[in-house]
Amino acid sequence: MHIPKYFSPHLLGAFHKLYPKVSLHLDVVNRSQIIQLLKENEVDLVIIGLVPEDMNLKRFPIIENPIVIIANPSHPLASQQNISFNELAKHDFVLRENGSGTRKAFEDFLLSHQIKINPSMILGSSETVKQAVMADLGISALSRHSVTLLKFPNNYLW
Repeated sequence: MHIPKYFSPHLLGAFHKLYPKVSLHLDVVNRSQIIQLLKENEVDLVIIGLVPEDMNLKRFPIIENPIVIIANPSHPLASQQNISFNELAKHDFVLRENGSGTRKAFEDFLLSHQIKINPSMILGSSETVKQAVMADLGISALSRHSVTLLKFPNNYLW
């Protein structure tokens, strides 16, 4: 979901202050790339929104990651509340690429509610999706963390 880029620097900064001699390296890649790295045993630790169920991994939840619908303020749905799934499905959606955890989470949710949408545009990053929504090219589903600033308590992990 590329969400780690929004809070990983804060986590790594706190960790580095506690353990300054530990060398850290952060790559931000999509879900399918992370799964491949795990399969090849190329990484020691990953931060991922949707943990692969078919892999024997230790899991440590660190933050909630809700997916929210976003729209340009001028979009007809922007001023509405309690919008039905059927109403959402009538509108153009701008989605992340296949392999994106955000897209998988959203598609899994839609599937569980028997909702079908056809994206009008597929883009390769959350930032590009946000720009497309701002340009009123459609609505989207993104992690709330990618559209709002996070605030962490001083003792959030260690």
